[in-house]
This record gives sequence, structure tokens and C-alpha cells, in this order.
Amino acid sequence: MAAALRAAQRERADDGAYAWAGLIVLGDGEIVPLPGGSKRAALPAGLLLGASFAALLLGAGGVVWWRRRKTD
Repeated sequence: MAAALRAAQRERADDGAYAWAGLIVLGDGEIVPLPGGSKRAALPAGLLLGASFAALLLGAGGVVWWRRRKTD
């Protein structure tokens, strides 16, 4: 990716255009986060659903506890 950017910059400079778009590439352009273009989710849907349900139960339990604590 970095080589392609440099080649495009050289091509524009050869044409007489020395201004270049404000594009900055940070990091290593050779790293591929998901080799093969995998589209799968980072977490299985069942785990995500279970965690959401557990958070909902914890929140409801916290509300019940808070209300009972205030009435005592």
C-alpha cells in the first residue's frame, strides 16, 4: 500500500503537480487484520446475546436492590 501511494505521488510530480492531497498513512500497511477477507463476527452471536441478557438481569437486580434499600 505504501509503495502504491509513493508511485502515485511520483506520477503526479512527473506531471508537474507538486501539491498532494492531505493523506497520511500511519502504521504498517503490510498488516492484514482478517486474512482472506473473513466476514465472520469477532464474537459468536449466542455469546453476545447471552452477555446482553446477563447485563439486563444485573441491571434489573440492581434497580430492585436500590429500591428495597431506600425503603428500609
